[in-house]
Amino acid sequence: MPNFEPFERILILALDSVCWDMLLPLAQDGTMSALAAFLRRAHYGTLDSTIPPHTAAAWSTFLTGKDPGQHGIVDFVKFDPAHHRFKFHDSSVTQADSIFTRLSNSGIPCGSIFLPRNYPPFPLKNGYVVSGFETPNTQCRFTFPEDLRAEVLGISPDLHFNFEDDWGDAATDEGFAQNIDRGVEAIDLVERMAVHFQRERPVRVQVAYLQATDILFHKAWRWCDAKTAAENPYRREQIKKFFRRVDQMLNRVFGLHSSASQRMRPGGSGRTLRVICSDHGHGLSNGRVFINNLLAKWGYLKPLGSFGRASRQLRLLTTFDAASRRTKSREMGLDWSGTKAYLAHVGIYGFVYMNLRGREAHGIVAPEDYEKERDALIAKFMQEKIPGTDTPLFVRVYKGEEIYARKQELNLPDLVVVPADGYYPRKKITRGPAVRSTPNAIGGVHRTQGVYAFEGEGIVPSLGMGATANIADMAPTILQALGQPIPKGMTGRPIPNLFEVPPPTKYIDDKAPSTSSGSSSAYSKDEEQEIEKRLSDLGYLE
Repeated sequence: MPNFEPFERILILALDSVCWDMLLPLAQDGTMSALAAFLRRAHYGTLDSTIPPHTAAAWSTFLTGKDPGQHGIVDFVKFDPAHHRFKFHDSSVTQADSIFTRLSNSGIPCGSIFLPRNYPPFPLKNGYVVSGFETPNTQCRFTFPEDLRAEVLGISPDLHFNFEDDWGDAATDEGFAQNIDRGVEAIDLVERMAVHFQRERPVRVQVAYLQATDILFHKAWRWCDAKTAAENPYRREQIKKFFRRVDQMLNRVFGLHSSASQRMRPGGSGRTLRVICSDHGHGLSNGRVFINNLLAKWGYLKPLGSFGRASRQLRLLTTFDAASRRTKSREMGLDWSGTKAYLAHVGIYGFVYMNLRGREAHGIVAPEDYEKERDALIAKFMQEKIPGTDTPLFVRVYKGEEIYARKQELNLPDLVVVPADGYYPRKKITRGPAVRSTPNAIGGVHRTQGVYAFEGEGIVPSLGMGATANIADMAPTILQALGQPIPKGMTGRPIPNLFEVPPPTKYIDDKAPSTSSGSSSAYSKDEEQEIEKRLSDLGYLE
C-alpha cells in the first residue's frame, strides 16, 4: 500500500447553522448545481454539534477539538454563581488550544476570515486572522497582523460586524427581497475576502465563515424549509436566489470555476482538500419555555415581592455608572431566601443552578441535600408535558458533570435542560403561561445536526450520506490530513474511512495549558454594551 501523502492545502467553508434538510433539496432541484457536483465526489455526512448546539460552544470545539466540558464555553458569556455576574468570553480562553496556534507553531501558515471565537485576534507565527461578529467595530484591532486592517478595509470600506442589523422589516414581500439582497452582499464580502487572501496571502489552511445563513434561518426558516416553503412561492424563490449565490461562492472559493485553479486539482502541483462544515443545524421554532416560571410553579423559585422590586428599581436608579447599571439590571429579581434553583441563562438549552449554600452568596440548599433536591427537580422537568398534549416538554435533563468534565472547576451549570424539538428556553419571569406554542412561527431555532463534507484527491466518496461525526472530530481530522500529530487532550477523533490511503495517526501529549476564563476582559465598557445589543438582537441574550 502506498504511503499517505499530506495535503498541501485545506480550504474550509464554515456555513453557520446549515443542515442537510436545507441543502440537499436545493442540490437536487438544480438550485445549487456546484454543491451537487461537489457532493458526488465528496465524503459527507451529519455533523453532531456540542451540548448545547450553540454558536459559541460549537465553534470553540471546532477550533480546539475539545468539547465544552474541556474548554468551558457553553455560551457567549460565563456565569459566576458566587456573585451572579456575567463576563464575556473572548479568544484568550481558547488561544493556546486553537488549531491555528498549533499549526502555525508547527510551521503551517493558517488564515481565518470572520470565524467566531477569534476576537481579539491573537498573533500567529505564520498566517492571519480577521475576527468575527464578536468584534465591536472596525475601530478596534480586528486583524492580525495589525497592518492587515487597511487591506481588509480596502476590500470592504463599509465593513461592519453587526450583520443582524442588515435584516430589516420583512412584513411585505418587497421588504423580504431587500433583506435577501443584503444577505447576498454578505456572501459577496466573504467570497471577496477569501479569494483575495488566496491570491495575496496564500496559506496552507484557510477558513472562511459565513454568518448570513444563520441570520436568514432565524428570521425566515419557514421559507427555507422545503416542507413549509410552498406557502409563499415568491419568498421561496428569494431563498433560492440567496442559495444560488452561496453555490457560486462555494465554486469560487474552492477554485473549481476556472483554469487558473488547475494547480489545486488532482494532477496539479499540490493536493487541495476542500471542506464544508457547520456548527449546528436549524429548524422551525415551535414555542418558548419560560423555565423560571415553571420553577416558581413547582416551589423551587420565589420572585421578589412588590417591596423587593421597588428596592431593586431604586438601586438601579441610583447607580450612575451606565456599565454597572446594565450589569445590575441583568441580575435576577429573586427572593433568594425562598429560591432553591433558578435558570441563570440560556444557550439554546437551559442552564439551571441550584442555590447551593457555600457556593452562592445567599445559598439555601445544604450540600448534603444537593443530590436529593437535584434529582427531584429532574423528575419535575421530565414529567412536564407540552400543553394540550401527552408529549414531554423536555427530552433530556443532564447533570452538569455527566457532560462537562470540568464542571465544578469552571462553574458550569448543575443542570442542562433540553426542551422538546423546536422549543426555546427563556430566562425572564412572565405573567403569562410558562409554555407558549408558536404554530405560525416564521423564524427558526438551532438543532443538533449540522453538516460536514470533504472533497479532494484521495478522499473516498460516500455516494450518499456518510457516517455521523462530531464537530470535535474536525480539528483532529484536519491535523491528520496535514500529517500532523494529534494532542491527546482533544476529545474528538479523526473521522474514519475518509482517506483512500489511511494516514498514520500519532498522538502526542497535550502541552497547551488548560483553557480558562482569562483574567480580564478584552472589551471596554462601551464595547460590551455594543456586543450585548448585538447578541440580544440575535436572541442570545435577554
